[in-house]
Amino acid sequence: SMPAILAKPINFVMNNIVIKTLDAIKNLPTVVSNFVQTVNQKIADISDKLAAVYGELKTALEKKTSEFLGSFKKKVKSLFGIFEPLDTENDDKKVEEAKRAFELKTFIHKLYKKLRGDNED
Repeated sequence: SMPAILAKPINFVMNNIVIKTLDAIKNLPTVVSNFVQTVNQKIADISDKLAAVYGELKTALEKKTSEFLGSFKKKVKSLFGIFEPLDTENDDKKVEEAKRAFELKTFIHKLYKKLRGDNED
């Protein structure tokens, strides 16, 4: 219904500009949704990495602090422990363990003798 001189430019504008613009507007929600999803994933990844770094740093600081305080505690204890015997509780435990081991060995030896029939005490 239009003259060919007007129809060709209008047809070109309609096919190449208007239709492509409408397609882009139609796909805009999908593009925005994909962009938001990508950004959310990147933020989650960064958050996980920061949490891991923070956890490792916290663990390392706790370990170093614990080691330092343990060493400091031992040094202070050794300074004030000059006049007291060191680790008397541990020495008492060792003596008790040695007594029990000796008693157990003696009992096993006597039991072995009885089973063999050597009743020589």
